[in-house]
Amino acid sequence: MTADPINAAEGTAEMTERVDGSAAAGEQWPMLRDAVKAALGSDPDCFDMAGVWVLADLLESVDPAVTGWNLELAEAAVLLFGEARVGPEDRALAWLRYAQRSASVLAGPLSKQSCTASWALGRLCQRLGNRREAAAAWEVAVLAHERRKQWDEAGEARIEWATCLHRSGSCDEAVAVLRQAWDLPKFGTNYRSPRVPIECISLLLLCGRRDEATALWSEAEARKPTPLAMSWALEMLHADEASGTRARDARAHRQVCAHRGRDVSAPRVPQQRRRVVPLLGVGGCGHG
Repeated sequence: MTADPINAAEGTAEMTERVDGSAAAGEQWPMLRDAVKAALGSDPDCFDMAGVWVLADLLESVDPAVTGWNLELAEAAVLLFGEARVGPEDRALAWLRYAQRSASVLAGPLSKQSCTASWALGRLCQRLGNRREAAAAWEVAVLAHERRKQWDEAGEARIEWATCLHRSGSCDEAVAVLRQAWDLPKFGTNYRSPRVPIECISLLLLCGRRDEATALWSEAEARKPTPLAMSWALEMLHADEASGTRARDARAHRQVCAHRGRDVSAPRVPQQRRRVVPLLGVGGCGHG
């Protein structure tokens, strides 16, 4: 896990210097807030593309490498490059790095703004194959959600974080990230979604660690997830199997797996859930 996931690549002197310039930065773009509202539009399900292009034009002449930290610019960058996904990937990466660091400095490292920017940066880095940077961004998102006790969102971010680590060959670290969820009060008492433990089991199986997966399944079932939650998890599992996702993951993971030499064939998914024995290629069922 990253020792200092927040702004790890940014020096303290530069951070302070940019804070000093943030007020001036905001004054240079008085239309920015209106442009963001226009891009969001009135339909919550889609962007107003005319507004998006106006916003893109406003940011076109701005260099995020030297611009003072500014929350409105950060919000605009997340909307444009993270949500609308407009513009070249190298520029998107520079802007989303700016957005995360700007939000961290001005609103707080685990603020809502920092969390939102971290999700956007994590997604982009994941697409680009920058898995270590993606993992660091997801870690920030996890910590921010947990601070606000947003357990479901924290669980989703934790899965993304672990997936990045696992695909980089940091198999034990990925499993540890998911196992950390067991230490959280919410996971230990009222939390009933099987998603996080089942994803952990899936990673273990991709490494051929079937005995550990079996033990973890027993532990997950002992927490008595609701039938609805289990049904939802299994539906996702069968959808992944039908699409060939797990088989592709298994083939790709062989190249980087820290547990090479074990059986890392794609786990088999049974057609019905049986509570007697654990899962996926070890005689029972589960979620991959």
